[in-house]
Amino acid sequence: MHVELLAHTRRNPALTREQVAGMSDLATIFDGQGSYPENLVEYAGRVCYKSTHRMGTAPEFISARVREGHEDIIEHVVVTVRIRSSQEPLHWRTINRHCEVSDLGSHEWIVSGNTRVWLDLFRRGIALEAVPILKAVAPAVFSELPDGDASQQAMIAELRTKLAETAAAAPIFDLQSLLPSHTGPMRVTLLGFTQPVLDDPELLLHHGSATFFFEGISRACTHQLVRHRLASFSQESQRYCKYDVLDGDLELPVPALPKAKATNGQAMAAHFSPEQEQFIANVYARGFSCEALGEAYDAHPATIRSIVLRCGGQLRAHENSAPFFAEIDTPLKARVLGLIFADGAALAAEGEPLQTSITQHTDYKEWLERLGKLWGGHLVPGARESTVRLTIPGKQLVTMLTRLGSAPGKNLAANPPGLPEQLVPAFLLGYLEGDGHIGRHPDNPAITFTGTQEMVAWIRTQLHRALQVEAEDPVRQPLEACYQLTFGGDQVPRILEWLYQDAPFYYAHPARAARAIAWSPRLAD
Repeated sequence: MHVELLAHTRRNPALTREQVAGMSDLATIFDGQGSYPENLVEYAGRVCYKSTHRMGTAPEFISARVREGHEDIIEHVVVTVRIRSSQEPLHWRTINRHCEVSDLGSHEWIVSGNTRVWLDLFRRGIALEAVPILKAVAPAVFSELPDGDASQQAMIAELRTKLAETAAAAPIFDLQSLLPSHTGPMRVTLLGFTQPVLDDPELLLHHGSATFFFEGISRACTHQLVRHRLASFSQESQRYCKYDVLDGDLELPVPALPKAKATNGQAMAAHFSPEQEQFIANVYARGFSCEALGEAYDAHPATIRSIVLRCGGQLRAHENSAPFFAEIDTPLKARVLGLIFADGAALAAEGEPLQTSITQHTDYKEWLERLGKLWGGHLVPGARESTVRLTIPGKQLVTMLTRLGSAPGKNLAANPPGLPEQLVPAFLLGYLEGDGHIGRHPDNPAITFTGTQEMVAWIRTQLHRALQVEAEDPVRQPLEACYQLTFGGDQVPRILEWLYQDAPFYYAHPARAARAIAWSPRLAD
């Protein structure tokens, strides 16, 4: 068998450190210490663990992930070879269905596979003649394989030199079309591609590949994408990433300003071209502030406001902004409302509403800070040691919460809210995060809700209606003058999956989320 390298995943030539500087953490891919295919693999793994800032700091990162079985990250590099004088590739597709095999006749074949496919074949003792080629492309992926004799090691070294020279001599492309693309909050970047030089266009279709990086994409959307196993996926893990200790908030980046199309001197002398001004007005209409746009586009906020008005837009008046709870019309608002119902307090003095507050252990301070940013809350020390309180001063909010069913004082006196059916799961999730309990004992799965008799009866009805689950009869807690409603057995994972479906873990109670994931591994995905 004679094996010849035709193509492997190479860097998008438009993707340079300078070009992507300031675009989230894209530039860190160039901090890797290996070949570009290896850097691509490490970057995929770093994205999963939210550790891209550590690119290139651990030489054994890739080999360690392969040993652990975290092999989806090595699927993003594809290698295409030509094989002559052999009939063996005829059967490879039946051994691993993720490789692509084309018969050219006369015992000649074109074979493509990602490095996970090739590693699987090598582990089975198949296609070992291709080991030097794959080791030259991504040595860290195949570190478990022996280096071979001196002649094979020399072959690998020679191949690496040729690959480096090939990478430096990049073909001519329309680089502008290969730059990262923005659509709303989402950015899509072509990280690499495989393009073998073949005469038959159909073969090009079967053996070409591309690796894209998606940012700002809805997890609900990715849940649909990953069902299509023809492609390969690596996704930031909600199980391993510590969202409860993230620094700062995860605001969407301001979209990059397109280059000016103006050619006459008068337009070129202006700060922004007409096309750019319309772009700025459109970005402002999507919710970005004048201050954020001014900082991103090197202009005073007053200039941004003038541009918006000149393009026919309307400025948002802060004093006219509707309060967060003026209308419960989103799952996130319903979730926070449930949290306040269960663990909050709408405080009043002599019948006069004063403020709303949520108290938690100081371990969850960062979580409360994230919630507070939603509607302008701030943190103060709690009444008890090791507690912190998120307060929202103002009579208006207390009045709104009371109208929604939340009673002054500890909200275990609250009545069920009147919410649309589609917002009930989010409300129940917030309620569970506030004053619920998810058992941790492996032999006794349980979820417990605490509240008034009316509230737990309403919760029981909602869960039975949605999932046909049954609970034990509510138990009255004499010292607290409230009731506990408990669901157990194999109902627990079903309830948790229903409650957390499409819910952003960024706003999740860290301890509750960790226990939910322990009971339902599907949530970790």
